Amino acid sequence: MNEKRVRATVAISGLALMVVALAEMITWNNPQLSDPASRVRDIFVAGNTTSSVSIFLTVLTVIPILAFAASLRVLAHRTTGIDSVWALLASGAASVFAAAQITFAALSGALVAGAPGATDHEIRLLLGPLTFLDAARFMPFAVMTAAAALATREAGVVRPWVVWVGVASAALNFVSELSLLDWNGPIGNIGNAGQLGFLLFIVWTLAMARSLLRRTSRQPVTASAPVNAT
Repeated sequence: MNEKRVRATVAISGLALMVVALAEMITWNNPQLSDPASRVRDIFVAGNTTSSVSIFLTVLTVIPILAFAASLRVLAHRTTGIDSVWALLASGAASVFAAAQITFAALSGALVAGAPGATDHEIRLLLGPLTFLDAARFMPFAVMTAAAALATREAGVVRPWVVWVGVASAALNFVSELSLLDWNGPIGNIGNAGQLGFLLFIVWTLAMARSLLRRTSRQPVTASAPVNAT
């Protein structure tokens, strides 16, 4: 695969991840630990179709996640001539994120399948890990985003402002993880920072994809040479 195709793969897989992840968030009914078991049961029984679509989209994100990380690693190696630490970190984080997505889908599927006949206690047993994983899965997502943004900086394939939008998105997702320290207390509200982080992820993905799809040469977009990893 030549470099032009590698760039296109990075851009298209990134856009695909953005679209599928956004669709997953829109269709996810987002039950809360504070919800009574009867309401959670209604979400997964009355909203069976919507929940099933969300589960499918969650599993579907695995394909663009892995494609994005793999093609970014190839692109970084070709432009710098070495194995980029940032690209390797992005690849590792992508694998963890993909595993978290599959686990999240499995727990959601268990609720969809078991909710009609499950007792309140059984629903709580599934809802607890599902809710915490819903928040925790954004940790590897944040690592992947930050590392990928810095890998594109190292390769010199996007403008600096695009890199820092990606880093800012990751930082907000990192901050949102503090909600795990006090889920039902005041700190729990900090989890909303992840929503702004995802909005910045959309901006970063669109800007990065535009830069990659517009460039057909091997020269970096800035005047400075790519920064090699040490």
